[in-house]
Amino acid sequence: MATITYQLTLSSDGKPVVSVTSDDPQAARDAIPWLSQTYVTLLKDAKAVPKPATTLTGPPAAPQAPSEEPIVAPRCAVHQVPMVLVQGRKGPFWSCHEKMADGAWCQFKPR
Repeated sequence: MATITYQLTLSSDGKPVVSVTSDDPQAARDAIPWLSQTYVTLLKDAKAVPKPATTLTGPPAAPQAPSEEPIVAPRCAVHQVPMVLVQGRKGPFWSCHEKMADGAWCQFKPR
């Protein structure tokens, strides 16, 4: 007997995502009409529900002053390309988004 998993996700923009997974490809194909109908039904229902009014809970944030100096990305010493500022779990860091010849990601770290 095939194991079938149906998943429904409601995103913040109001559009539903309906998916199915199965260990039997034929069972997954058989579920496609149901998925299509469910998606159409959910879209119609989402349009029929009025969106709640936006309520401000505090004063609006002060506009940010433009930065005096633009941030200049360092160049990767290995690939000679500008690095990308990435937000990691321990804070922001510069990352080279190129791969090495062996397929591993570049590990260059600027000072």
